[in-house]
Amino acid sequence: MTPRPLDVDTVAPYLLSRGLIDEEDVFAGNVCVESVAGRNRSFKVSVSNGRGVFVKQADPATAGSSGTVGAEGAFYRRVREERSELLSSIPALLLHDERASLLAVELLPDHTTLAAHCRSGEPGFPVRTWQELGALLGHLHRTEATRGRGTVASGPGTPPWVTRLHRPAPSMLSTLSQGGLAVLGIVQASPVLVGGLRLLADEWHPDTGVHGDVRGSNVLVRETSCDEEPAWDIRLVDWESQQFGDSLWDVACALETLVRYWALSLQVAAHDPRRTAISSSELRAAGAAFWEGHIRSQGSGYSTPDATRLAAYCAARLTQSAFQAAADRDELPRTAVLYLQISENILAAPGEAAAELLALT
Repeated sequence: MTPRPLDVDTVAPYLLSRGLIDEEDVFAGNVCVESVAGRNRSFKVSVSNGRGVFVKQADPATAGSSGTVGAEGAFYRRVREERSELLSSIPALLLHDERASLLAVELLPDHTTLAAHCRSGEPGFPVRTWQELGALLGHLHRTEATRGRGTVASGPGTPPWVTRLHRPAPSMLSTLSQGGLAVLGIVQASPVLVGGLRLLADEWHPDTGVHGDVRGSNVLVRETSCDEEPAWDIRLVDWESQQFGDSLWDVACALETLVRYWALSLQVAAHDPRRTAISSSELRAAGAAFWEGHIRSQGSGYSTPDATRLAAYCAARLTQSAFQAAADRDELPRTAVLYLQISENILAAPGEAAAELLALT
């Protein structure tokens, strides 16, 4: 019999029964449970002494979630059992309960998301953080490439679902919101956008284990001190999309996140004079630093990827973000339109975008 899904009232007793929180903390009222919105049933369980547990359980109402949560748990388990170099780049696995389709990892309460880090209000844009994120992704790809296809990750190495967005299945059309349908219509009416999705599918080259969904909410950052020089402890979380895939997709997803932050900051600053937009020079500096960190981390003998292809991948990810921004909306969001405009502009001249927008060449 499959265990019942957890909720805010039952997650603490479950963790207590597994020895992941202490009885004394529960009875003293030192345990706080917070539900986290998402496709799964997720909870932040904080303990007053600074420890904590992040719990993720597959939602029976979400198709495929049991498989992806299981794949993520298997990845964490494999990295731990192999004592992989990646251990310092991910949260520690505390429990993988396959019967309950549940995993628990350390909470990392002192870390913040990359999104929050970039809008923290600190003077200057955090270029150094982007450099270290590029190095982390390079380290991931170099480490996982040594394992070989079939043992790297659970996924089949297929291109992202967005490559099929312009040819949606009937089941998808029947559940789309008006906002999602509007984005779909714009994409299908644009030969440039459709061409970008086809290029991603045609150029997809699986070469290593990839995260598969690098975005601001999946990158956790904590500042550390090193001889008075700022340094960053960066962790990648949410490995449900990990697979044997194209390393350039992870890189493109990170750069797309940077482009979206820049575009959104312009949009916000235009309506609120108290907010400061990310300048084009800051965007270029972060893009160049990220790319430099990524290439340097690969070591000698690394063949630098085509920056034009990378820019096109970035544009395809922007199209995906536009669809996700509108998927559950009754009307077309302005942000979705903005992402599609930028995506089309990049795809119209990807080489120029790589050089002028992101400073990759």
